[in-house]
Amino acid sequence: MTFLTRMAGKLFAYGLLSLCSSSVFAFGQDLCFGQPSISNCINIPTECRTDKLEFKELQYCKQIALTDAMNAMFVSTTVTGGRSMVHLDSTYYLAQIIGFKPVEAYQIAIYDEAADTGQYNAFNQDGTQILSNEEIQNCAVNRNKDKKCLLITPMLSGVTRFNNTSGGMLLHLPARYADQPIPPATYPTDYLLTPELDKYLANLKDWAFGTYPYACVGGITDEAHQCVESTPSHPAIIHGNIPFLATDVAQPVKLNAILGEQIINEGSKGGLTPTVYASQIDAYVYPHRGELAKLGLFLHALQDRYSHHHCSDASYIAPSEHGYEAHFDNTACAQGIHMLAHGWEAGTRQSDINLIQADDHTVGPALSVTYDQLLAYAESYGVRVNQHLDKEKILSELLLRLSIEDPVERLNAMVGLFKEKGLVPLPGHGGVPAQYFS
Repeated sequence: MTFLTRMAGKLFAYGLLSLCSSSVFAFGQDLCFGQPSISNCINIPTECRTDKLEFKELQYCKQIALTDAMNAMFVSTTVTGGRSMVHLDSTYYLAQIIGFKPVEAYQIAIYDEAADTGQYNAFNQDGTQILSNEEIQNCAVNRNKDKKCLLITPMLSGVTRFNNTSGGMLLHLPARYADQPIPPATYPTDYLLTPELDKYLANLKDWAFGTYPYACVGGITDEAHQCVESTPSHPAIIHGNIPFLATDVAQPVKLNAILGEQIINEGSKGGLTPTVYASQIDAYVYPHRGELAKLGLFLHALQDRYSHHHCSDASYIAPSEHGYEAHFDNTACAQGIHMLAHGWEAGTRQSDINLIQADDHTVGPALSVTYDQLLAYAESYGVRVNQHLDKEKILSELLLRLSIEDPVERLNAMVGLFKEKGLVPLPGHGGVPAQYFS
């Protein structure tokens, strides 16, 4: 049976989904939890886990990746949760091996992950939710009174990838700030070295490292370095259309992000629950440490800059008569290639033979800059940095585990790496009590 025949059979089995929801933008999780076991969230076949594909093969793989991701999000009744092993497990690992205490590394990592999911809920190594739904609900009102709540984050609705009015979408897909697309001369590159183009990353880093008190929507500030504010008489909104769902030809999702200070969590309409802004995060996440939550959110945006670089490199934000206009490239941002590119991350061999180094490698560059920023933060804030760190070896060992295709084997190998290095695995993993940090 040929490759294309097998792919055609899979497409027929999956069927094509007819979806019209405007709430979906990306799907960064690679571990999906549910019954009967842990699965790959984008469960593309081995033949698709490479960019060495002929045109027709690429089209089939894009459709499979898109269909499978949409099925996991909208159709499946067995998926009860999930996470990204880049955002959570890898950030937790790198923070610990650099020298952060396990509880500090844990807080950084769960806020990194929560930027995608809106709230981080803890799961055991077997994919079982640690806190019950009732306990999670109680944490929303009794967060400071129940130590179990330290295992999860509060809700962070303002920074989620689905929020098109708060600017949350832009944290995950930060288009460059220019009057035309200005892709980097080479990839991978250090996007933090171009703060005039990658404004949101620069602004989030200033906020996370304590040099600026605010995170601003889109990173857009005025000449006085204050967040540009929208007023009834002078509306300032980032308008745009974000490509959505189609395999190649994109359909738009409207972006109407109101400028000002970044919202961390949206309040209720009746005002019973106040809106939480970036400068108020310390009190909101307590008894977690606000500075670690900020660092986690910044690292998420930085990691996504690499994960979504095809789209972000080719897209831009520029001033317009009504504020700002976001221009997202229809081809580079289409969801078929977007989902397949996520399939080329965790669960795929990160090698030059398998993926084009100067184009489709995203995990290695993302973890490299994550390591650099965690080390810089540790050195700036008195964290006792471990001696004799070998960055190249650390990343190589981590990538080897992340490349394992089978999700259960990948997770078990990651837990084994923690234990091999004398580090503390996540709660409920590798014999660590589920309530370890509570």
